[in-house]
Amino acid sequence: MICPNRPLSISFLLHFRYNIRSDAWSSCTDLPIKLVYCAAAVVGHTIFVAGGYSPLKYPMANVHCYDTGTERWCPRAHMKIARFLHCLVSHKEMLYAIGGCSARETLKYMIEIYDPSSNEWTPVELTCGRDIPTASAFIKVNNPCSFGQTLFLWKIL
Repeated sequence: MICPNRPLSISFLLHFRYNIRSDAWSSCTDLPIKLVYCAAAVVGHTIFVAGGYSPLKYPMANVHCYDTGTERWCPRAHMKIARFLHCLVSHKEMLYAIGGCSARETLKYMIEIYDPSSNEWTPVELTCGRDIPTASAFIKVNNPCSFGQTLFLWKIL
């Protein structure tokens, strides 16, 4: 569990892991950078944390992955656009960074797709004319996708 749940001036991320066998929570290795308002998603046995807001009060494009086997964080390719208050969703071994805010604007129509096998981000601009407000997101092929209070259909190719 990654909890960006406290004000920027108090603390950053709290990292915990749950052990099903012992029914107990324990702390994990800290993320190597300090940030808040980031997004996280899982692909396989790897947790990815992308974007966020730095202690110096600017958006980040950094991406780190946590290998649950080695219990270590490692940097990955940066997103093309620094963003915070966005969603990160995994689907079919790919990650989707959706919406959020940049330094100058709300990222209304911008999605970036990350391929962990090639360590590359590809920007995709939506042309549907619908805003993507910051909130939680989920994706299912041919089903409605929920982005906060906006609901529309998006088929993943």
